Amino acid sequence: MKIIKTEHALAINNIVGDVFIQGPSGVLETLRIGMEIQPDQTFYLAQNASVGFSDKTRDDYILRNFDTRDLNNSLHMDLAFHIDHPDKKKVSNESQEVIDIINKILSGNDPTKTQQPTAAGAAANSSSISEPVTIEYDNDQILTEAGFSTAFQRQLVIQDDDFIGEDQQRGSTQIPLSVGITIDSISQDDVVTALESKSPQLIVGSVSGDAKVGDIVSIFIDGKQVGNTQVIEQDGKLIWTLEVDGKTLLQANKDTVSATITIQDGVGNTATASTTHDYQIDIQASITINPVTDDNIITQVEGNEAILPISGFVGKDVQPGDRVTVIIDGNEYTTTVKDDLTWTVNVTGEDILKADQVTATVTTNYGTPKEATASDSENYKVVIDASITIDSIAGDGIVNQDESVGKVPIIGTVGKDVKPGDVVTISIGDKTYTTIVNADNTWRVEVDGSALVENGSDSVTASVTTSDIAGNSATATADKPYEVDKTIEAVITINDVTADNTINEIEATETIPLSGTVGGDVKVGDVVTVIIDGNQYTTPVIEKDGQLVWEVSVPGSVLANANVETITATVTATDSAGNEKEATSIHDYDVKTLDVSVTVESINDGVPITGSQYDNNELVNVSGLVGGEMQKKVIPSPYTLVIVKYKPTLLDCLMVSLVISRKYLEGYLFLIVMMVLLVMFRQLFQLVMHLEILLVAMLTKPMIQKVM
Repeated sequence: MKIIKTEHALAINNIVGDVFIQGPSGVLETLRIGMEIQPDQTFYLAQNASVGFSDKTRDDYILRNFDTRDLNNSLHMDLAFHIDHPDKKKVSNESQEVIDIINKILSGNDPTKTQQPTAAGAAANSSSISEPVTIEYDNDQILTEAGFSTAFQRQLVIQDDDFIGEDQQRGSTQIPLSVGITIDSISQDDVVTALESKSPQLIVGSVSGDAKVGDIVSIFIDGKQVGNTQVIEQDGKLIWTLEVDGKTLLQANKDTVSATITIQDGVGNTATASTTHDYQIDIQASITINPVTDDNIITQVEGNEAILPISGFVGKDVQPGDRVTVIIDGNEYTTTVKDDLTWTVNVTGEDILKADQVTATVTTNYGTPKEATASDSENYKVVIDASITIDSIAGDGIVNQDESVGKVPIIGTVGKDVKPGDVVTISIGDKTYTTIVNADNTWRVEVDGSALVENGSDSVTASVTTSDIAGNSATATADKPYEVDKTIEAVITINDVTADNTINEIEATETIPLSGTVGGDVKVGDVVTVIIDGNQYTTPVIEKDGQLVWEVSVPGSVLANANVETITATVTATDSAGNEKEATSIHDYDVKTLDVSVTVESINDGVPITGSQYDNNELVNVSGLVGGEMQKKVIPSPYTLVIVKYKPTLLDCLMVSLVISRKYLEGYLFLIVMMVLLVMFRQLFQLVMHLEILLVAMLTKPMIQKVM
């Protein structure tokens, strides 16, 4: 190690090996080309290092360090330097003195900071102020034992010239240089896989001979330099490592790596060594076809689809985007691998039906000259089947009277691989009928009801045959029995409307329950329709006390006021065969009621009601006539009317009660009739009103039913 103190400002223009500079804080930094060194700064040259610089007053200089001694084994230590100077000065001191100086430097007490050069062990005539630098210490062990990485080696190399100026370069004597280099491994096992190509891969080698830490090793792939690295020391050996792009290794035309090292000594002598190392590329592929269907059985329904997806997945080194080729029935389909390493391709159902195996192939290369290909095949089975059912004959499976003389529908469905357009054949005894399958897989045929009646087996047979484009066919047959039922009966009766089958005055005001019975094939729930003078009532048949009956309630007034005193009841019976029968019954009855009418002849004797009468709440007379059955009674006229009044606001309402002496009614109860009068003022200040009276009369014993 040489310790150099600058005398002038210097510009660094060349560096070989490790050169350090002491910064303002005293910390060592690596010296770099282009840096400017100020006066009184200190820099350090490691073993076999050199630095080139220039100052403002002189041309370029080169300072080299090739003079090292073993401090531990030498009795004397030379602190030597030589600057562009004719004389070479050396000063010898006791080794203990030198060691003391070194220890002081290592402890941070640099005596050169406070003492003259001679006290520090340097020669008095070492260098003048006119020189650019002053060599103060000279041995790599100083930095080595201080913990810095240096090129210190325990060997004797004596160099005559430490510094060579522009006008003088001294000869030197040196051992010839030699160097060796090897590549020990590429990607650890000399095999680069597809996965490893996606990340940097480490190339490891070693050097020998005069190679040293810091020497540069250059790496080449396919003749192109891919990087430089420095020699380092590890476990006592000089090695080198370099991470290169795995993809570069994978895609190289020649699977070989070259490494070159060139070393140089202090006087410019060089030595070069090169080596190569082969490696292998490992790219693999795999592909799997999923079952064509869940059970690998292709039905006609599946085969008749326009397209059918074939899918699978890839593995190993196959990448998204790699091409997959699927072959079926000699036809080729292509697709690419998806991001999740699956693939799907749509093939025609026709190709599926015509074959029984599908093959898939995938190829991957990662951009290399070499490809990896994998194939897989999947077998499957094509089947065809048919089914048919007869869903109904005559709707309910029973041929009734009407159907026996007409056309009867037979309806059914097909399934499995039977398709629209296939022919269905229906056999009834020795007669056959044909139809075709509809788009919804149903079929329908109209047959003669007489053929069903005359068929001795009471069974219908249906068959269907289907085939595919490959010529495979299947047939299905179905039978269905039926019945013939052409008879039905219906009966209905009407009971008396009352105990005496007569509607009187009281019953005319009540609700009258009507009832009757049914029979034959009439059943619970069948509807009975009752008609009285055009009024219609309906009720369902019910079971009561073990008998099928019907009951319905009607107003007594409807019975009393009917133009024709007759009741009609009708019921329609149906059976399970669809036969239908209607039954009707008619029942007469009597009506015995009073006929009465009431009319109003005058109010207040025909004189307008005055304001005084209104204000005094006076009674006024209302008179009228009665008619009908009332005319048979001797009743004086006019009758006394009592008017109940109250003071009106905007609209006057008057309640009029007709009071008729009960003695003239000879025991009959006469119900006072409620009359509502709407009174409107026609002269606001005279308070003259015209009164309209609505009189409703009702009698309760006997009740007057007919109001004329």
